[in-house]
Amino acid sequence: AFVMSQEFVRRRLKAPSTAEFPYITNDQVAVSTKANCTFRVAAWVDAQNGFGAQIRSRYVVDLKLLDDEAGTWQAIDVRID
Repeated sequence: AFVMSQEFVRRRLKAPSTAEFPYITNDQVAVSTKANCTFRVAAWVDAQNGFGAQIRSRYVVDLKLLDDEAGTWQAIDVRID
């Protein structure tokens, strides 16, 4: 869930190739399990904004595991502050 949350965040960034995420062991990363194979991931990303400045943004991603064997995930909600 943590790795997939990063992919959903990357898709919404102005410069996704500049994205730097924390390790899952970082104290500012939280992954919680919800019902029906859904998860909530809260963390941060450092990435360039539209002006080229590297900024840190907090994000929360709610996502659902659709198929464990195929590794198919669905983003339910992606919030980047």
